Amino acid sequence: MPVDELKKACPYCKESIHADAKKCRHCGEFLEKRSKVERAVKKAIGYLGIATAILSLFYGLREGYYFIKAHSEKRQALAHRACAGSVSRRFS
Repeated sequence: MPVDELKKACPYCKESIHADAKKCRHCGEFLEKRSKVERAVKKAIGYLGIATAILSLFYGLREGYYFIKAHSEKRQALAHRACAGSVSRRFS
């Protein structure tokens, strides 16, 4: 088989590429366009990934806030008890 039969011109940059190539190595364009369904599915998966990341971040921040709040309240209660105990000892 001659070498010319194994090559074709890229429709975007007109460079010589393999006849069975799916992507041009010169310009990076895909030669076979995806169907609308494939593009829609890929876009939906991307949006789902972004939404999941945002919700995970929000949930983590929310849990962190309540964790810090709970420990702060415990420390304040312990400090109040310790302070109340020392005041009652002074006056007795």
